[in-house]
Amino acid sequence: MWATLLSIATFGIWSETTKIGSTLSGAIVSILVGFAASNLGIIPYEAPAYSVVMEYLLPMVIPLLLFKADLRLILQSTGTLFLAFLLGSGYFHFTISVFPFILIHLQSFSFNPLGIIWMPVSFCK
Repeated sequence: MWATLLSIATFGIWSETTKIGSTLSGAIVSILVGFAASNLGIIPYEAPAYSVVMEYLLPMVIPLLLFKADLRLILQSTGTLFLAFLLGSGYFHFTISVFPFILIHLQSFSFNPLGIIWMPVSFCK
């Protein structure tokens, strides 16, 4: 199983040297080859190796990919799209976590007028 997974990953890395692979990226090629191999019955749908990849290897690889990222180039190439992403993610964070937290009536807590600190009711009197 591990040999098959490593072969698919190696094929994805190699495909970046071809025209189609460089257009799609090696990760997409690896995913597509994995999907095809799974649907054709070459590799199983479920295996313990998949959980190892998802639980240990993938969280280690993401920071390594981000270390290679050039933040200046990302900001220049995305322009206002990055600003829209920041505004959207801030709005999402507020509506999903902060706004409901403010609306929930808690008996043992009272909201600070500044909106920053939650203090027990006994301290507010």
